[in-house]
Amino acid sequence: MRKKIYLLSILIILSLTFSSCIIKYGRIEINSEPQGAKMYLNGEDTGRLTPCVLEKIEFGEYEIVLKKFGFKDTKLDVKVDKRAILLNLTLSPLFSTLDIDSEPKWAMVFIDDFDTNKLTPCTIENISYSKHKINLYKTPYKPIEEEILVNNEKMSFHFKLQKIPLKESEKYLKDCYYPIIDGDYLYSIDKEYKLKKIDLKNYKLVRKWNLRNFIKVNNFLSLKPIKIYGDHFYFEYWIEKTYQPPKGSDLTLEDRIPIGYFTCFNLINEKIIWEKTINIVNEKCLDYWWNFLSAMKMGEEDPFTFATVDDKYAFIGQLEFTCKEVDSSLSIYDIYKRHFLILDRFTGEILKKFDENYSLFCGDPFYYDNKVYVRTKDKLYAYDLNKLEKIYEIPLSDKVLGKTIIGDKDVLILDRGGLNITSITSINRNNGDFLWTLSGYNKFLFGDYVYYIDEKSQSGYNGFNIVCSDKIKGEKIWLLQFPDVNNSLRILGISKNFLFTKQTIYYPKQKNQISYYICYDRNTKEALWYYSLSSTEYIYEELIFQNNKLFLVSPSQGLITIFNLN
Repeated sequence: MRKKIYLLSILIILSLTFSSCIIKYGRIEINSEPQGAKMYLNGEDTGRLTPCVLEKIEFGEYEIVLKKFGFKDTKLDVKVDKRAILLNLTLSPLFSTLDIDSEPKWAMVFIDDFDTNKLTPCTIENISYSKHKINLYKTPYKPIEEEILVNNEKMSFHFKLQKIPLKESEKYLKDCYYPIIDGDYLYSIDKEYKLKKIDLKNYKLVRKWNLRNFIKVNNFLSLKPIKIYGDHFYFEYWIEKTYQPPKGSDLTLEDRIPIGYFTCFNLINEKIIWEKTINIVNEKCLDYWWNFLSAMKMGEEDPFTFATVDDKYAFIGQLEFTCKEVDSSLSIYDIYKRHFLILDRFTGEILKKFDENYSLFCGDPFYYDNKVYVRTKDKLYAYDLNKLEKIYEIPLSDKVLGKTIIGDKDVLILDRGGLNITSITSINRNNGDFLWTLSGYNKFLFGDYVYYIDEKSQSGYNGFNIVCSDKIKGEKIWLLQFPDVNNSLRILGISKNFLFTKQTIYYPKQKNQISYYICYDRNTKEALWYYSLSSTEYIYEELIFQNNKLFLVSPSQGLITIFNLN
């Protein structure tokens, strides 16, 4: 009996001891915004990143700390007294103040492609702890793009801008209007309408032709060279012609009507081979002469005619001043017709005259592979020159006004512009199908790509861009930003190796405007050299690449600056 009582007592003591030694465990689940924070428990790294779960945590009180770069440490005291605890925490970001300076100063500052609207030296606040991209722009210096690590409350960065090399010109020519380069020679017109031939090896004048002696007309308005093929020189000229006014007309002998001629001149024999009128005046319609002058827009805009040559053909977009008295099919409001003429460029013989009820002609036609493409205000026409027939015509919106066509074996690229509209359109040259339309202007086509200017806002930046896109798909290949160009940006020319731009910047403090002519490597987009002119100097608007030389041309002032590209 005593033995049983003893054993029972031991069992009671053991049960009381075990019950007092049972340990209770809990579970902690932690989420954070953002995720990826390190979790520390009572100062020790758990080796886990949020979101995470800690199992078998003894009941008790704990300190939990979440640490993540760029955010303040988040501390929390928790009491584990139940099986599961769920914690949802939001981390507070850290911000830095950046002092940014450059040599020279006054460079525009972009952070992560966003315009800060500040110039160096400057202070930029509320920049998060992280890696950031910083860009500095100042013409004529090479843009800077660097990645910086922001990891302190206040940081300073200093950048040294590298100036684009200044290019010295090789030669400067005056009194040279509308230059044409043929081999080693430059042809141009001087103020007296004389054709000059200059040797590009030594820049000496080789010969002059006084074209007015051969044309023998008065009241000259203008003369413009078109092209040189061997010994044949093609040009157009405009005169003011006086017509006998009809009875009762407001037209007087003092009122003169502009008439244009397209001419082929033999440089060796010094004689005119053929000549065709660019516009025709029916004298029975002179009562409507003021309407005709309005349509011509002489002295103000393009008269919406053209005259050009290519291969073995010459092309004229002809304007005829007419009226109902001459053509009964016309209404009393119709005062002109337009014709498209295809000529043999050697003889001037008219091979075909197309009358398609054309609206305004818009720039020169495009010729390729014995086909020619003519752009009007509302249509694009394609003609086969072997068969002398139309291949197709494409309607275009009459709310836009297109300009010169460019193209190659695959595509035709058209400018399309109107009120608040600037775009370019790509068309399949062979079948006339539309490929794409993009916002932009000032187009150039080279190889598989089309280059143009786009002013659309890009990632917090509202300014000029040069865009390179695939000519077939329209997909953007790359984009160059020009944020400090506050006046105008133009592409002047593209060659196999170079892309040449004109960047005009207005400086309010100095009340001065400077045009920078900058040459880029077309493949790497690196700025190679520049040339600059202030607003008080001449402005160059055209460019010719030829024989490893670059010719900057001012058509209105007859100036040419020549650079050697070797």
